[in-house]
Amino acid sequence: MPMLPTGLQRHPQSGTYYLRRRIPTDVLVCYPGKKEITFSLRTKDYRTAVERHRAEEARLISEWEEKRQRQAERYARTQLAAITHIDALTPEVIDAICLHAESASLAGDEARRESGHYTLDEVEEYQTGYTEANRILKGAVAIGDYELLRGPLEQFLRLYRYQLKATEPEMRRLALAYGRMAIRTNEKLLSRYDGKEVPTPVMSQRLETPMLSEVTQSYLAYYQKLDKVAMLRKVTAVMPLLVDTLYDGYDLNLSLKMRSI
Repeated sequence: MPMLPTGLQRHPQSGTYYLRRRIPTDVLVCYPGKKEITFSLRTKDYRTAVERHRAEEARLISEWEEKRQRQAERYARTQLAAITHIDALTPEVIDAICLHAESASLAGDEARRESGHYTLDEVEEYQTGYTEANRILKGAVAIGDYELLRGPLEQFLRLYRYQLKATEPEMRRLALAYGRMAIRTNEKLLSRYDGKEVPTPVMSQRLETPMLSEVTQSYLAYYQKLDKVAMLRKVTAVMPLLVDTLYDGYDLNLSLKMRSI
């Protein structure tokens, strides 16, 4: 009999395989009176049991992550965090959103480890779960499965109070980038579970819509590249007046799409 994967067990009398998983301490509150989850995989065949176990492991990891998200959302609603308005998903903004998600995930793992809330059993379970999650994510990114990637992306955007004005193609690009980020982050978490040192990236880029003066400078630079002297003179004369009229001290939420006019 081969060694069984973590969490897969076989009943000594009936021979039926079943899954037995300890509930992570940070989501125990979601399972009143329980410390573990146990249920039959409804098979006595080893290969079938391993396949079903792998699928159920991934489902549980996803379920627990969703419960963590909901807990975080409930907490976030009690806070006064400002809403981040994004008027166009430029490549730089997409990179910054993905960096934020990666940083938040790794920081949460780091905080949990420092507080002593991990057990060896949980680490083994997460290793199995994240490995399977990455297999699914890589397939989704490879074929551009937007529907699969959209769910976790939208959860993150709600949790951190992003408000996006984006086209469908822009959202698809963001979802694919988010999927690649999730794969990369899971690989870093797996490296940490192997005892390796993996630093948490630091957010440094501001994501809010820029002030009008910032957009104006990009707008003027655009016309300089066109080498159209007459048009550049008109724009150079009008744009500073617009800034003076509207007062740049206020956040005007001028659309980033102005950069592409």
